[in-house]
Amino acid sequence: MSGFLALILILFTVAAGMLLIASEDWRLNMTALLIIYTVLFFLVMQIWPTGLAAIKLISGWVAAIVLFVPRFSQREQPLQFFPQPVLLFRILSAVLVIVVVQAIYPAVSLWLPVPHPYLQVGLMLIGLGLLQLGISQRLSSVLQGLLSILAGFETVYSTLEGSALLAAILAGITLAMGLVGSFYLDIQREDQE
Repeated sequence: MSGFLALILILFTVAAGMLLIASEDWRLNMTALLIIYTVLFFLVMQIWPTGLAAIKLISGWVAAIVLFVPRFSQREQPLQFFPQPVLLFRILSAVLVIVVVQAIYPAVSLWLPVPHPYLQVGLMLIGLGLLQLGISQRLSSVLQGLLSILAGFETVYSTLEGSALLAAILAGITLAMGLVGSFYLDIQREDQE
């Protein structure tokens, strides 16, 4: 993989992760998840056949869309971000996670025989997903954090194992998370009405 492509994919991962952390709006969050799974596709496509890499793309996109489909019928509202002090805290926390990942990935690469772009993207997604889980109370944010952690794990693990069965199992887990999350979001929405 060329250095320029790796840098672009890392920057897209950072942007999508920051968007997930900073936004309350379902449209921006869905866009961030779609970007994350597109980056995952382009990374995995470098080492797996395109068909197997497409499984990751399609399952991730379907999970993200299923998670947010009930909100498509809502009327248009302006984009929503957190209040300024909360937004500043979330962004600074995400920057701290990214700095820590950049600091530790050379040491982790000694333990795992994973190429650097894969390890960087995977660790960033796992770290930002854990941050999302740690600072969010809303169910949709928790689900987005779980999907982000799983995408990071898939990025790292896909370089170690390239079987079709593994791709199918991870795609099934991603789809199940999207479906179960959508079900619980519907229940939560009905309770609020």
